[in-house]
Amino acid sequence: MNAISLMRNCLVTINLFMLSGCVVVPPQDGLARVRVDDVMKRVKCDIAKAVLLKTNQRSSDGKYPFAFLTGWAAKVHLTIVVDDTSSVNPGATFIHVLPSAGSTSQSYSTGVGAGLTAEAVRQEDYEYLLSFSDLEKEFKDPTKGSLYNGCRLENGLLLESDLGLTELVNQAMKPIESGVLYPGNNIGPGAAPPATPAKQLSDPAGQLKAIAERHANATAFEEESEAADIEKSAQAVINNIVKPLYGVASTSSFEASCLAKITNSQNKAIIWSVGVSENRIAYDQSNDGKVKDQRLKKEKDDFTALVNSANSMISDYQKCANEKQKARPKVYDPADAISETVNFYVTGSGSVTPTWKLVNLTAPIASTFASISRKDTNTLILSMGRPVIAADGSISASDAMKNQVLSSLLSQAIAQRLTP
Repeated sequence: MNAISLMRNCLVTINLFMLSGCVVVPPQDGLARVRVDDVMKRVKCDIAKAVLLKTNQRSSDGKYPFAFLTGWAAKVHLTIVVDDTSSVNPGATFIHVLPSAGSTSQSYSTGVGAGLTAEAVRQEDYEYLLSFSDLEKEFKDPTKGSLYNGCRLENGLLLESDLGLTELVNQAMKPIESGVLYPGNNIGPGAAPPATPAKQLSDPAGQLKAIAERHANATAFEEESEAADIEKSAQAVINNIVKPLYGVASTSSFEASCLAKITNSQNKAIIWSVGVSENRIAYDQSNDGKVKDQRLKKEKDDFTALVNSANSMISDYQKCANEKQKARPKVYDPADAISETVNFYVTGSGSVTPTWKLVNLTAPIASTFASISRKDTNTLILSMGRPVIAADGSISASDAMKNQVLSSLLSQAIAQRLTP
């Protein structure tokens, strides 16, 4: 039994020694490895082929029913997983020969075995947003030809394979092509909340008029308190009128060009208020009467400009509110989002099993002595839809697009948990 104990200790030592160098974060160098920029080239080429060509397709009446796709964007989520697994299962059978019973040989054996498995998983996630309008301009640019090599990409499992976007888009557009679905007043992704009625707002124009009248006559204040009072009034205009009014305007689903005017007036008002405070500080710090008079005059001029900007902002808001009331209901796309999830699995493995059969020893016990395996999982999630456009023209993924990606990620996670 001492020999068995010694053998057991030896087996454990062998396991630990052989696996000590295997439990490391695996590099991204598996069989399915590809450069991320090459994958994005593949995606952009397939979108250009599937979507941009679709927008040029005419219906029987000569119209372009799929032209709305040029205003869409794609949210791309790429997950790369490298899973390294290694195991060692040494063992031996000790045979003890006993005296023969007549012509029958006798023996008893004791098997000793051990096993150890190590696994290291590396996962990387990348996410991008592609504007179809920008993509269209890019593929029409002759200087970009060398970048994509005419969409003839280098080898790689993710690159050689067609992502199937043409079939996906064609199937999704079938109801629109047949006339079953069409643009209408249905609320699409990223729709803004309704505007607050103008009658529910306080009268900001009246407040401004009262504040301005207080400073119309310079003799109405003592000179020392005039500078402080003007600055206080300027801050009241900013905090009580400009900022609250812009907060209402930014959630009123005004047209981008209309909201841009309000934003411009707000920015000017804030800049003039900064000028008021700067001149107030310079007025207080100076002991020169002439300089103090100059600073007070500049402070009054900046305050007047501030009031004018605030009045302009109020006027712009009222115009936007009136235009919105007269405007027809917005028309939304017949489709909210289209998504696709593609998984690429590549598994490689190897094993070694040396065998010894001696008089008093047979090894190993397990069918596999040592093995290693690597599983590469590349997942591409693509969600296409109309993005949300901010007042400055920048775009972001709509809630419908984000939900498609999150739903796919959740289903992938559940599937992995259920996989034995």
